[in-house]
Order: sequence, then structure tokens, then C-alpha cells
Amino acid sequence: MRPTLLFAFAALALPFAACPADVAPSLVTRGLIGHWKFDGNGKDTSSRAAHGELLGTPGFPDTSVGGKNIRLNGRDTAVRIPAAQAPSLAEGGFSIALFVQPRSNREQTILSQVDETGTGWRLLQTKSMGIRLETTGQAAAVNSNIESPENVLASGRWGHVVIAVNRSVDGGFA
Repeated sequence: MRPTLLFAFAALALPFAACPADVAPSLVTRGLIGHWKFDGNGKDTSSRAAHGELLGTPGFPDTSVGGKNIRLNGRDTAVRIPAAQAPSLAEGGFSIALFVQPRSNREQTILSQVDETGTGWRLLQTKSMGIRLETTGQAAAVNSNIESPENVLASGRWGHVVIAVNRSVDGGFA
């Protein structure tokens, strides 16, 4: 059984801003395996259409640049992508990009993909306001973790998080 992708932003919010007019859409969408704008819903606007199920009652406040963001409280709100449609990060290179606005300096899961055995990966905000991509369960035996320095995020301020993994060079996550 493939693991479910779960957006579980504990007290985080994600904005969506339109791409500048000088960015060619073909460059933005080539190889894209998911694009969740969170513009009032959990729909995936990529060609895969891996729509997310909203758990609880997340908020969708307007952003200052147009569109909306999603506000999840870290307790009973999340977005779940069905296991059959969740992107697999088990092999090959990948990147994850999102905006976050942490509300506290506690460890909290931002994004995860873990199966029923506990094997998978998690993207976390650390207590020291850093970012960590870690593997869990059996995956931890073959992949290393990636961790940023402390204080790359600031409480109450938006931060752009980008994780890029090139396994042809890195071998595992790190």
C-alpha cells in the first residue's frame, strides 16, 4: 500500500501568488507532480489532479498578493492526498517548495508521507526554527536526513522553504 501524503501544517499557512507574466508556463509545469494552490480548496491544479481532502475546518484567508492561503492549526486540520495519487519520493530527484508562516518555535510536521508501518518521510519545522527533511521507519536505514541551520524561520513572518534532492549525486536524501 502506498503511503498517504499529508499536509499537516501546525499553525502554518501557505499563500499562493500568481506567476509573473515573464515566466513561461511550460517552464513552471514541466515535470510537475502536484500543485496545490489552497485557493479555498484542496484541489491539485497539475495534470495529475491529485485532489486533497480537507480534514477539519481549515481557514482560507486572502493574501496581500491576490489569491488565498490555507491556515491549519496543527491539531485537527490537515489536507490528505489519497495514497494512490500521492507523489512518491522513494527514488530519483525531487524538489519541494512552499511558503510557511510559523506561529511558534515548537517542532511541528509541515508535510509527511508515511505508510501504515511508519516508513516514509516528514518535513518538519524544528524547535530552533530550522527545517528538517527526515526519513522514518525502514526508509531511515537507506537515507540520510537534511537539516537547515537554526533560525532560518522567524515566528510570525513568511518564509520560503525549498528542498532539492539530487540522488544521482547525493545517493540518499543527503
